[in-house]
Amino acid sequence: MAWNTVEIKIGKDAHEVNQHSSNPTKFAFSSAIHVDGLKKFSCGNDSFEVVSITDVANRGEEYIVETIQGEQSGKSSKRGDSD
Repeated sequence: MAWNTVEIKIGKDAHEVNQHSSNPTKFAFSSAIHVDGLKKFSCGNDSFEVVSITDVANRGEEYIVETIQGEQSGKSSKRGDSD
């Protein structure tokens, strides 16, 4: 498996993580990043919603974070429309 190092933002905090090169919705986080309660984060102009977090080897050293890609930043979303 090939991974690329990318910068993500969780709130206002920036972190370096690894992103799977052939599956860009899969990330590897180190234990330095608190994943408890993590629901979403951004990477570049894209936002990602967390689907699952797996503790690799159950040692708390590395986590595989599976996500779904949300909307791109900078795009406005329609709100308040009713039928």
